[in-house]
Amino acid sequence: MFKYIKAMIKLPLVIEGRWKGAKRIVDTDYCLPYIEMRITTRCNMKCKHCGHLIPRYGQNASDMTFQDFKKHFDHLINAVSFIKVLSLVGGETPLSRYLLDIVNYVLESQKVGEIRIVSNGKELPSEDLLKLIGNTRVVMHFSQYEMHSENYPVIRELCQRYHVQTFFYHDEPSKQFWYDYGEIKDYHHTKIMMACTSYDCYLGGARQYTNGKLFQCPRLSNAYDLGLIDFPESDLLEITDDVEESRKNLRKFYSRRYSYGCRYCNAPEKKKVKMAEQLE
Repeated sequence: MFKYIKAMIKLPLVIEGRWKGAKRIVDTDYCLPYIEMRITTRCNMKCKHCGHLIPRYGQNASDMTFQDFKKHFDHLINAVSFIKVLSLVGGETPLSRYLLDIVNYVLESQKVGEIRIVSNGKELPSEDLLKLIGNTRVVMHFSQYEMHSENYPVIRELCQRYHVQTFFYHDEPSKQFWYDYGEIKDYHHTKIMMACTSYDCYLGGARQYTNGKLFQCPRLSNAYDLGLIDFPESDLLEITDDVEESRKNLRKFYSRRYSYGCRYCNAPEKKKVKMAEQLE
C-alpha cells in the first residue's frame, strides 16, 4: 500500500517533469541530451541479471550492419539539431564487426558531442580501435567487475598511451550492485504506478533508439526485439526519413509518462543483486 501512496504523492512532479522535458527538446530545436544505439547483441559474458536481457539472444545474437546503422543514424541526425551524448551499446560493444566503421562515421558528424563506447573490460580494446579514437571526443566507459580486475590497470595504461578518454564505473563499493527487475510478464501495474516508476527508473535514463524505433530503456528495446512483448502500434514511435513525423514522435517520446512495456517490468519492487553474477 505504501508504494501506491508514494506514487500518488510523486505524480504531480512526474507530470511537470515530463512536460518540462518535452518543452526543453522543442525549445532547443530538438537537441537531445543523451541517447543509446545498440549495435550488437553479442557478448562475452552471460550475466544472470542482465538489465539488457542479452543472454536471451543465445545463438541468435548478431551485429547491426554498418549500412543499417548508417540509415538509422542519418534519420536521427536529420531530425535533431544536436546530440550531446551518443552511447554505442551492446552486448559487448567492441565485439561488433563494424565498430570501427560506425565510430569513424559518427566522428564525421558535427551534430554529435560525446561518443561513448561501453565495454565490460573482459577483453583488452584492440590497437586499431585505440588508434582511431585517441585524441577524439570518443570516451570509453568500462565496468569494473571483480572477475576481470587484473585487466583494468592494463586498460588504463593502454588508453593513456593512445590518449583515449576513459570512465570507469563502480569505483565505490557502495555502488557495486545491480537491480533485478523480475521476469518479463504482465505485472498489471496501474498507470500512476508506471508513470512514477519510469520517472526515476535506473534503466529509464538510458533511452534507446534501436532499428528506427524509440524505447524507454534497453530492457524494453530488447524485450520487443526478442518477441517477449507485443507493443501496441501507438507505443512504437519511429524515426524515419520524414523529418516532421520524426520530430512529432520525439515530442511524444519525451512527454509521455510511461511506456506500455513498463507493465512487464517489476521496477516498483526491484531488488539489489550481486553485480555481474554469471549464469551456469
